[in-house]
Amino acid sequence: GNLNGARRLFDLSTTMLDQSPSKQARTRGFLTMHGMLSQWYRPFEFGLEGSKVGYLLGMECGDFDYALYHANHFIAFALVSPVGLTEVESDAAIFCQQMQDFNMETILTIALPSWQFCLNLIGDGIDDPARLSGEAMLLEEQEAI
Repeated sequence: GNLNGARRLFDLSTTMLDQSPSKQARTRGFLTMHGMLSQWYRPFEFGLEGSKVGYLLGMECGDFDYALYHANHFIAFALVSPVGLTEVESDAAIFCQQMQDFNMETILTIALPSWQFCLNLIGDGIDDPARLSGEAMLLEEQEAI
């Protein structure tokens, strides 16, 4: 990847969003900034925090699609950050329930394996930790989609 290009685009996006009064624009811009650019040159915790802010902004302004896209990124960043696995699992359960509630099946399909992976790492109710089947999802059902 082009690290300098990622930083330049991130900085440009920051400048543009700082001038926008729209929470929806900030929510959508944050997805690009923290979901695709910042991890190339900043610690994952930075993207984690940006995803959390994007989620909160999206829920606040009613942009539930983008809020829950942020939630998916939050789960992924949290799994490779110093956040405790039980906290990640709890957040993932809430986010996936919201994805179901808002009928966001596509992003839910993407988020469920991360939630199940977290459950497997915790050792919660599984026979085979290498198999993505358990409380969050059944592998056979996901493969059928």
